[in-house]
Amino acid sequence: MKKQVLLFMFLILSVVLVNAQIENDDVGARGSFLSTRPLIEKTTNPSIEKPTKKPNSSQKSNVKNTSVSKTKATLGIGYTLYLKGKSDETIRVSSTREFHAGEAIRIVVEPNIDGYLYVFHTENDGQATMIFPDARLKRGDNTVQAHVPYEVPSSDNPEASLQWFVFDEKSATEKVYLVLSRTLIDKVPSSEELVRYCQNNQSACPWKANEALWQELKSSANTSLKVSKNNDQGEVQSGVEKRSIKEVTPLGKKSSAPTVIYMHSSLESDKLVTPVSLVHK
Repeated sequence: MKKQVLLFMFLILSVVLVNAQIENDDVGARGSFLSTRPLIEKTTNPSIEKPTKKPNSSQKSNVKNTSVSKTKATLGIGYTLYLKGKSDETIRVSSTREFHAGEAIRIVVEPNIDGYLYVFHTENDGQATMIFPDARLKRGDNTVQAHVPYEVPSSDNPEASLQWFVFDEKSATEKVYLVLSRTLIDKVPSSEELVRYCQNNQSACPWKANEALWQELKSSANTSLKVSKNNDQGEVQSGVEKRSIKEVTPLGKKSSAPTVIYMHSSLESDKLVTPVSLVHK
């Protein structure tokens, strides 16, 4: 009997310790991410410097390899998935939700560093299409500022039909890969290079990654990441977040946090890649 009691107590203690570890990891990822937000939101659009571009002395003129972060910090990225409501309001939903034909969604991405953002889309693990940067918006600029939220797709797109992801009637598993990098990624066009590409290859735009390059990028998604998730489904997008998106100003500590936050496990990593899986039937 005594051995059974001791065994029972050991099992209980193990569960408590495991749960405590999960909770600490969760609080750590979210806390680390939010701790670098400013204390309060700025109400006007300040003149914030874009990441400094420093060409590599050995690079060719058309190759971009730049440094953007003066103070190195662990990479982190947060995202929130919004569903377009019947009255055009934007409502937080979980990526684990099953989507249906005609529903429209948008992702709001918040980086924790000044850097470069790329967003790729695949359907049933097919070829990867780059949906951000977009040559039609801000001339393909993909520089991002720490804790400024960015919409993908953008509500600023002049074509209303391209302001949301709209699910069709074909069942599929789609993945949206969020890529935050300290430097511009070699062989992936952005800014004027992307604009020129689309002008000269209209039928091939948006740009698609070749298999070798995509596998190289995708392999970074296997790196261990700390994750924190909020149960905030049904919340309407805040006016503060909308204003921050429009004015390109960082969110403050008291603003609503992203639904999902990923923090890289390594301070030395220059790239964070994470997929967002979306199932529609």
